[in-house]
Amino acid sequence: MKLRLLAAFALPLAVAACSQGGSHDAHAAPAPAPAAKAAAAAKPDADGKIAVHATKEGFEPSRIEVEGGKPVTLVFTRDVEKTCMTGVVFPDLKIEKDLPLGQAVEVTVTPEAGGTVHFQCPMGMGKSTVVGLPKA
Repeated sequence: MKLRLLAAFALPLAVAACSQGGSHDAHAAPAPAPAAKAAAAAKPDADGKIAVHATKEGFEPSRIEVEGGKPVTLVFTRDVEKTCMTGVVFPDLKIEKDLPLGQAVEVTVTPEAGGTVHFQCPMGMGKSTVVGLPKA
């Protein structure tokens, strides 16, 4: 009886938790898509901006490559209502921004050459990076 009661409360919590690119369903096969997305890293446009979409699966693109030492502006847009990607947090930079549905929110960062700036959803599950490439 106690086990069934515990399962009744635990299942909705597990389903509600967000995770990037994966599923907590025991029958689901591991999703290869995040690895494929990571291989195709985004680069800034001519204005030094990169569009980042907050989706059900996480932030897309999940890996951004920029020239180290140069500022880049990330333009976040939350595309779906039901997601934990309701905000973006840059833990090392102590930056937190809300992501209202359908509204662009800009955050400018400057990763060092060879350095990485991490960002994530407020729950710390949808993780992404901005990689500062060595200067050519």
